[in-house]
Amino acid sequence: MDIGKRNDDYKYYEGYDGEKEIIISLPDIAYHFWDGYFEDIFGNPQSTENGWIGFTRDYNEFINAFEDECIECAVEAEEYLKDLTLYQNQSFSYNETTDVLNCLITIMTTAKEKHTCVLVRVN
Repeated sequence: MDIGKRNDDYKYYEGYDGEKEIIISLPDIAYHFWDGYFEDIFGNPQSTENGWIGFTRDYNEFINAFEDECIECAVEAEEYLKDLTLYQNQSFSYNETTDVLNCLITIMTTAKEKHTCVLVRVN
């Protein structure tokens, strides 16, 4: 029996060993993403009427999980979900980027609905 054991999903990091990795963790699973997908999504930043929020802000301003000294950062699912939806219907350079975006939306939606903590770490 695996009580308390967390699963890891490497689907969007396979083949990129040794390259920058973004890990997003919920209590029972951690998702591993290649940084190139994040660059593909957030490298052409979208903003709200109040400016950048969520991953867009963090990624482009090198803050929270994306700053050099950060080990791991808890994020607020609702804010990050709002940010992610700004990128729906965008075209991307990599075929998998839309799948990554949808996965991130699912992660944040699940966390919001279950009121669970989301942790982000960059390796």
